[in-house]
Formats: sequence, structure tokens, C-alpha cells
Amino acid sequence: MATFAHATPERCAQLDRALTAAHLGWSDNGRQDDPQFLTYTVTDPHGRTWQVSPATNFQISPSSPGQIWQASWRP
Repeated sequence: MATFAHATPERCAQLDRALTAAHLGWSDNGRQDDPQFLTYTVTDPHGRTWQVSPATNFQISPSSPGQIWQASWRP
């Protein structure tokens, strides 16, 4: 079964700060209490919308353990 334990409140706060520092518009759905359902909606400078969510433990590469977020473009 997939787990999302790496999406801690501290890592969510890091992502919040990084998105803000990059001057990207963003919001989250407030589900930090249950990271399985946590999503961020991010708008890039070109007006494209992205969904960012925690990667599952199966998606995190041992060679890149710091890459815990996955993003997908929403046309």
C-alpha cells in the first residue's frame, strides 16, 4: 500500500515558501492532515495551471529522495 508519510507539515511549509518565493499563484486544499488527498493548485507565469501533490513512497527514487512532490499540468 502506498504511503505519504514524507509529506510532513514542515515539508508542506517548505513548498509553500518556495512557491511564494517564485512569485507563483497557488492555493492548497487544506488536507495536510491527510496527505493522500493533499493537492496544491499552482498557476505559472504563462497562466497554465498545475496540480502538485505528494509522490507516493513507490514514486520516490532512492537516488533522488528529496523529490517528494509530483506535478501535472491541467489544461
